Amino acid sequence: MSKRKTKPALIHPIALLSFVTDREPTDDNNLRRVFWQVSPSGDFHDNCTLGRAYGEEAARYLQREGLSPALGWIVLDMIRAFGGKVQQPDSGLVVGFMTYLAGHVAQSQVRL
Repeated sequence: MSKRKTKPALIHPIALLSFVTDREPTDDNNLRRVFWQVSPSGDFHDNCTLGRAYGEEAARYLQREGLSPALGWIVLDMIRAFGGKVQQPDSGLVVGFMTYLAGHVAQSQVRL
């Protein structure tokens, strides 16, 4: 009797982003993947720096993978994460993320 080899589980590239995580669904939320799982530091400027790093990471992913709905998923989870009420220090994560992406778009050679 031969042993059957099992294939390792494939990991989608988006799951490798540092701010994306997989989780078990709950009764309240059946989503298995969270696209904005971050830990604010409580300091606006530190959060801006971290947010810019997340923005760069996202931009590299979007360039590598091509056209992707991932940015929309990230933004929707940003809204969910803060429940529509972002406190000043924590908002630095979003500000830094969006500032990086806006600068990246502004410097691109794509004509809109």
